[in-house]
Amino acid sequence: GAVPWNGPSATSPHKINFMASSRKWVNQKRLIDVIEAFLVAGIPDSGLFIAGNIVGQKMIKHPSVHYLGPIGDDKLFALHKLCHAMIHIVWLDVCPNGVVEALVNGCPVISGDQGGTKELGVQTVVPDYPWNFKPRNLDKTPRININLLAEAIIKHSQSRMVVDASHLHINE
Repeated sequence: GAVPWNGPSATSPHKINFMASSRKWVNQKRLIDVIEAFLVAGIPDSGLFIAGNIVGQKMIKHPSVHYLGPIGDDKLFALHKLCHAMIHIVWLDVCPNGVVEALVNGCPVISGDQGGTKELGVQTVVPDYPWNFKPRNLDKTPRININLLAEAIIKHSQSRMVVDASHLHINE
């Protein structure tokens, strides 16, 4: 079930925090890979906060994995400020809004190296399953290497980096 989230002043019961978010979780977004890699990383006193609508996806119950359900922008931006990194390993994503929002809010991003996400200035890129430019069924998205993703998560747990987004200009 979802855990309560009390808005921008919210704190975490954990010392080290990671997040993953999506308006709607589908296979291409690899939720299970994110959770498994976080658990393989085995970082003491850490938490993984998952925001968004989870439909038809496997959910792993673990005391360090928190399903928030759909949340508003103010809560999402507070989560960015709380976390050591956002994990976004969507296969072949072009220019994800969620990654741009995280970077603008100073939250480092861990992504795969396929698609356009790596071009946005993410801090850590994990080698991903290569695309051969042939049509793909995204419901059959390949798994990412869980151990390499876990290593990236461990790297981000060792210090809280803040992204300098002063060079980004967002028109509203």
